[in-house]
Amino acid sequence: MRAKLSNRLRDGILGLACAAGLILPALAQAESAQDFYSHTRTINFYIALGPGSGDDVWARLVGKYMSLHMPGKPTFVVTEMPGAGSLVLANYIYNQAPKDGTALGNIAPSLPAQVLVGLPNARFDPTKLSYVGSPESSDHACIVMSSSGIKTIDDARKHEVLMGGNGPTSLNSNMPPILDKFLGTKFKVIEGYKSVPEVFLAMERGEVMGQCSRLDTVLRGEADKIKSGEMTLLFTLNEKRTLPNVPSVFEFIKDDQQRQTMQFLRSSTAFGRPYVAPPGVPADRLALLRKAFEDTMKDPAFIAAAAKAKLTVTLTTGEALHDLALQLYKTPKSVTDQAKFLLPGGGH
Repeated sequence: MRAKLSNRLRDGILGLACAAGLILPALAQAESAQDFYSHTRTINFYIALGPGSGDDVWARLVGKYMSLHMPGKPTFVVTEMPGAGSLVLANYIYNQAPKDGTALGNIAPSLPAQVLVGLPNARFDPTKLSYVGSPESSDHACIVMSSSGIKTIDDARKHEVLMGGNGPTSLNSNMPPILDKFLGTKFKVIEGYKSVPEVFLAMERGEVMGQCSRLDTVLRGEADKIKSGEMTLLFTLNEKRTLPNVPSVFEFIKDDQQRQTMQFLRSSTAFGRPYVAPPGVPADRLALLRKAFEDTMKDPAFIAAAAKAKLTVTLTTGEALHDLALQLYKTPKSVTDQAKFLLPGGGH
């Protein structure tokens, strides 16, 4: 009798355990995004560039206000993950970060094109990232200290110009050699700086003479020096003039093939400042993150705070960024074949 009871008890326990094994995952999967974020206390927001950089300023502002548009109002913790101009961060987000919707990252807008042409050590597929959105458009400009004696593009063709860089996938590192090839300039990149503000400090110390950077970052931090003539904007990098008195680099490119290649290389402008989550984030959580981001971009208090920080809000949705990545990968091979030798590692 005891043996029979023991067997029945054992079978009952095993049955309950099996049922629990089936039910618990189903319950976890059935948890709504609203419920998940209601008890999620922290979202990690990874940036590649250091304190004071545009990445840092934007991430802290977006995180502060995006929290208010999410259930549970989770705290966005901005964490610096430097390395190779955001390649280290992109690899981490894609391969190691939790896929539950608690990790975001700000990757360089040039990365999708660079991966397409064979960027070494890139371990992610840009078309499979979970794009959340971008808070701004992405014009760039090349700027120099006026004390360097470089005033125009012709000066940069005659004299070597030391330019500060933040790593191979960052624009201030990879664009100057391309400009040398297309325009005949004599830019020489000096690496080792962790952020755009660090390069500006190096410019003031005389370590380097200039850099190519986001125009909004330049105008936010160096407007007084530009106005006083201490710094000179040589040209912007978008196809059309952004500032009426500053030429576009495309005004100096006469060869049609080079123009097409530069258009591909500058595809990064459309990505703006892309915020991404890992692939595989549950669809309803990604949808909630995207909606919270879009609501933040339209929040009058956020827009006012951005204006106070001299930032201009230009929303690009996560869906639009994903479509851009898919479209980028339809670029004709004739163009990517020429571009790949101009981007880091593409010719290897």
